[in-house]
Amino acid sequence: MRVPLRAVVYVIFLSCLGVASVAYAATQAAFPASKEVLLFVIFAITAVLSEVYATWVPAYKWDISSAIAICLAALFTLGPSLAVLLVFASSLVSELLLRSGQGKKQRATVIVQIAFNVSQLVIAITVAGFVLQLAGHPALNLLHAVDYGLAIAAFVAYFATNLSLVTGVISLTERKPFWSALIGSMRQFVVQYLVLCVSALLLAVLYIFSVWHIFLAIFPLALVHISFRSYLKLQTEARHTFEKISELLDA
Repeated sequence: MRVPLRAVVYVIFLSCLGVASVAYAATQAAFPASKEVLLFVIFAITAVLSEVYATWVPAYKWDISSAIAICLAALFTLGPSLAVLLVFASSLVSELLLRSGQGKKQRATVIVQIAFNVSQLVIAITVAGFVLQLAGHPALNLLHAVDYGLAIAAFVAYFATNLSLVTGVISLTERKPFWSALIGSMRQFVVQYLVLCVSALLLAVLYIFSVWHIFLAIFPLALVHISFRSYLKLQTEARHTFEKISELLDA
């Protein structure tokens, strides 16, 4: 499917913002300690796997991934600069892996898709990090109530930015009203995003004890993700079976 020109211009604009965000984060990032490097690698690998094995939900026509929890946890623990670099690297790698099998005829469309998906994630985490920087808490230790309030504010900023950017490209591509589509998306995904926010907070709290404690949250998160994928796969196969039976009975 050919991408409309107005959507291409929109993606180019977001790409410029994304590149600027990454460039600024690179200049502001301090040299990380060995503990932070290890956490960065763990989060990057987990985020890539989460995106590559994202779950397609037919009812919403949307991929649901636990990578959002990883990105927010990186923001809370590593700070805005390293979080932006992590989101950029992990999303770019996962997009290249996901799109590698598509044909050359669709190359232009694939480039637009990769540029949009990476840019909107980078911009969303940048906006969330900007909220923390404005409050004077670029990294949260989650030991006081104010830290949790800032974490929720950053989550709301990420949630609103992410859905707004995605709804924007859908509105331009499919000519759907922006505000009605945005409100509908928020109603559909608010519960899923809240669960991922709680998971991010859990990862950040466990990091206070040690970097290895975060696996206490990553493993259950992975198991829930795998179970959800298996359930949806079984549900889809059952629906297809009933559809075939109905077709045979009609015949």
